[in-house]
Amino acid sequence: MSVLHSPRAPWILLLLFGAAVLVLVLLAAGRDVGLLRDADTLSDPSALTREVRMPIPQVPPSSARGQAPASPAKERPIPDRPQDPPAPPPVAAPRDVPPPAVPEPTAGPGRLLAYTITHHDEDTGLTARFRTDIPVADPRVFFLADPALWVVDLPGRWTNLAPRVHTSDQGVVGRMVIGEHPDHLRIVFHYRDRDRPRPAAAPVVTRQSQGITVSIAP
Repeated sequence: MSVLHSPRAPWILLLLFGAAVLVLVLLAAGRDVGLLRDADTLSDPSALTREVRMPIPQVPPSSARGQAPASPAKERPIPDRPQDPPAPPPVAAPRDVPPPAVPEPTAGPGRLLAYTITHHDEDTGLTARFRTDIPVADPRVFFLADPALWVVDLPGRWTNLAPRVHTSDQGVVGRMVIGEHPDHLRIVFHYRDRDRPRPAAAPVVTRQSQGITVSIAP
């Protein structure tokens, strides 16, 4: 005979049913008790204070301590590359300054207007300056002996308006004579020493715009 067909079966079922009801009641009562406990906790300010959780500050790593927050890097202007200084202009080689050009002699007769003569001692010679009214062409210079003298011929037709003869008792040249010729004007410088040999240096003749300068070395 099984348990369900035994005369104690109703009692066993009743006990099981009662146990199940008791378990349900206990479970329900336990949930209500938890809710009441939570309500009591919420109504107690001190409980709320105890339950507040303080935020925990985050501590930066040791490598980042004591360092200020990095500011965004600023771009530094790139300085312009200094340019090489310009090369100095080439220096032109010094040129010899030519003497002022003498105008070309004009056609027609010229005139010797005046002259000045500076006699130097026997160590410096003589300087004679002749002033004319037209430019002088290249003169011809030569030496004659016995008596010793220098000749300066001005080419062309000339009229002498200055003194014809000049004498001096000082310097190497004792007398100067001017003579008119059809195709030239002759100026003769006589040495004081008639037997003087030909000097090594000839007279230096410099032309100006209107005249010439004759320099005779001693």
